[in-house]
Amino acid sequence: RSAISSRAGKLMGVGFEVNRPAPSPFGRPCLTSVRNLLRKRGMLSDRCEAVNRAGHLALVFSSLKALGLTDRHLFSDIMRGVLLANSRLLGVWTVWEPNALDGRDRLYVGTPGHDMSGRFVPFWHRYGGQVRLEANIDYDKPESEWYFAPTRRRAEVVIDPYEYSVAGKTLFISSSAAPIFHRGKCAGVVGFDIDMNWLFEAADEPGLLESIETVLGRGHILLNENGEVRYWSESTRRLISRYMKSKVESVRRLPRPLHDLVIERLRGQSIAQNRKFPPRWSFVSGVRKLTVRFGRRPHAGCFLLLVDEETRDERSFFQDHLSPREQQVAEWVGEGKSNEEIAIILGISAHTVKNHLDKIFRKLGVENRCAAAVAIQRRHAN
Repeated sequence: RSAISSRAGKLMGVGFEVNRPAPSPFGRPCLTSVRNLLRKRGMLSDRCEAVNRAGHLALVFSSLKALGLTDRHLFSDIMRGVLLANSRLLGVWTVWEPNALDGRDRLYVGTPGHDMSGRFVPFWHRYGGQVRLEANIDYDKPESEWYFAPTRRRAEVVIDPYEYSVAGKTLFISSSAAPIFHRGKCAGVVGFDIDMNWLFEAADEPGLLESIETVLGRGHILLNENGEVRYWSESTRRLISRYMKSKVESVRRLPRPLHDLVIERLRGQSIAQNRKFPPRWSFVSGVRKLTVRFGRRPHAGCFLLLVDEETRDERSFFQDHLSPREQQVAEWVGEGKSNEEIAIILGISAHTVKNHLDKIFRKLGVENRCAAAVAIQRRHAN
């Protein structure tokens, strides 16, 4: 995605001295106040570990945009703070649609964190032991799912692990990306990159795999070629055990139903076939469904199982029964926003928000805002 990963172009550095655009239309006192507020909440320091999902940062950016705060340096500082606070992130990046942030792309052509179109496309990453800034590239290519998947699905997505070379070293990467909405339209995408090679360090550092799984919102199981577990987190073990309805007999062995399926596949197919046609299995418990499937192998001699859980009925209900505008209102209700705040964010009146909520309550079969928020948050949790 970047100049580093494609071996093309040159690092642009982190300074803003070159071709600095005109000052923000917002006065310095206003921006200073915002920066102080964000700093108090840990957003501009190495203490913003609470922002550990791409969806969290997308909501921050959407809120700033809704309030008319579009200073690009402020957005960039927030991204850098998130990267510094989350040591297991390889990179934090965003790509905004042309002129979607502040309508001033022409003033930023070729400056740090921008390409020659002037679009706001910064990529903060760790490289060579340092935190650096460069511009995203190749985001407009059809195969760039890390950008197009969240815009197309209008939801946070996890990109399956893939390999790319950095300075002669092959890294095994997975990305989480979420759309940034403004007035009902997707204005851009923000994402986190994880170096999946850290999975091999998990056995020596308790909590490492849990932190990776928190960022990506999925479980991981590392197997050797014989189907024995090399490592999995405690939370993933409990999740698998609940669906298998059996206790985990050994930390080195999958519960029997899943173990038998994996062994049968490994014995019946060659390694090349498993990589080309990765199998998957689904297990249902009420309205919840667990999917376990093979991912690409990070190294020879092992396999990676990806574990995803979702609530089938609630997700399809939201998509099938709520209008696009009602879904937007519901999302903000789940975030605890008031009618007035939602009205400002979506650019509509508070009365219109109330009318949408009345319809949402009826469709969800709930009587009040609290019950609706619980249903919405439960959907997000899956």
